[in-house]
Amino acid sequence: MKIGLISLGCPKNQVDLEHFAGSLPKQAELTVSLEEADLVIINSCGFITEATVETLQTLFETRRTVKNGAKIALVGCLAERYKNEDLSDIVKEADFIAGVDEFDKLFDYMRSIDKRFCKTSRIMGERFLLNPLSYAYLKISEGCGNRCTYCTIPAIRGSHRSFGRKTLLKETYSLAEKGVKEIILIAQDITKYGRDNNSAYFLPDLLEELASSFSQIYFRILYLNPDGISDELIKTVQRCDNIIKYFDIPIQHASDAILRRMGRHYTVSDVKEVLDKIRAAIPDVFIRSTFITGFPGESEDDFNQLADFLSEYKPDYAGFFIYSPEEGTPACKFSGKILKKTARARLKKLQTIQKNNTLNRLRKLRDIHILVDKLNADFDFILDAHALFQTPEIDGITYVLKGRAANGEGVYRARVKRVVYPDIYVELI
Repeated sequence: MKIGLISLGCPKNQVDLEHFAGSLPKQAELTVSLEEADLVIINSCGFITEATVETLQTLFETRRTVKNGAKIALVGCLAERYKNEDLSDIVKEADFIAGVDEFDKLFDYMRSIDKRFCKTSRIMGERFLLNPLSYAYLKISEGCGNRCTYCTIPAIRGSHRSFGRKTLLKETYSLAEKGVKEIILIAQDITKYGRDNNSAYFLPDLLEELASSFSQIYFRILYLNPDGISDELIKTVQRCDNIIKYFDIPIQHASDAILRRMGRHYTVSDVKEVLDKIRAAIPDVFIRSTFITGFPGESEDDFNQLADFLSEYKPDYAGFFIYSPEEGTPACKFSGKILKKTARARLKKLQTIQKNNTLNRLRKLRDIHILVDKLNADFDFILDAHALFQTPEIDGITYVLKGRAANGEGVYRARVKRVVYPDIYVELI
């Protein structure tokens, strides 16, 4: 049986699909050609309306692409979010539907198609990577207990559960054996790691152990809520040479009134204090954030506070989203809805401010360190790479225009020749 894989949404979804693919029996043959596949598995995203639409569009397009008789399995977050509804009546293009923790049911479905398939269960550490060996993701916990008023994650993924130390070390060893150069630690709120266990082993302890045990690998941490960034965590990142000096902090807004309505557990003053501490301890640090505009009740003054914050604190990278009212969340019933036209205008202004922030930082760079990801899809004399201060597929691409990547993925020292937002063009030194 030939199997095609499509991963939608966040890297946490991708990790789930990689574990599944790594656990397939030998009778399965993975293919990148959907036209050849006997079964296509779509790991769906249903976090917000836009993600739901993308998932459905992908499903419809896949049905038009696959050969006659091919099956399509829709699994993951979208299926989980609407599991109490009969999706099979709505989404007729899918032959099989299962939620986020139901990959065993998918194995059973595959056995019903091909009797040669034996019963298999997923094993942490057994993974088939869906991206280049220059990086891989390590999911250190599942779910979330923050209960932000706009977020569907707790309803989809459940409450926060940390994965065990030994399990994570074993999986890291497996990734190192494959030749992975950078491991990106992810979770819904990574700062809560270990807080749900009766132990004294938290995120700084995990980072310290990973950095010392795998000195040849770089480690990056994503999704740090401001209220969980401790002095100890900052010191750990500062102290360990192979922990990338990069903090991804989803701040979401810079008005205390809006943060309260969002259910965030910090104030703007708290955020500023954290950012000041990070930059004082690590002067060359890169800081990324995300922000939501158009949240119910966001006044012109609230928005101006956010714009002023961006101009004053100048995150190096940032993503911006227009609030999406999601069924089942408290915010969906809030008064003070913002017109889409107003929200779009606000989004554009924020993006303009941030573009200048990013360009000003990137234009100061000269010699940087990069990892090579792959050959460019359009020009075989160009390499696609990412600098250590760039999260792959998020912060733009570093294009290598000159030089031979004789050491595989790297690391390489490169000289910046040009910056075209948000990308960088370099030559290998």
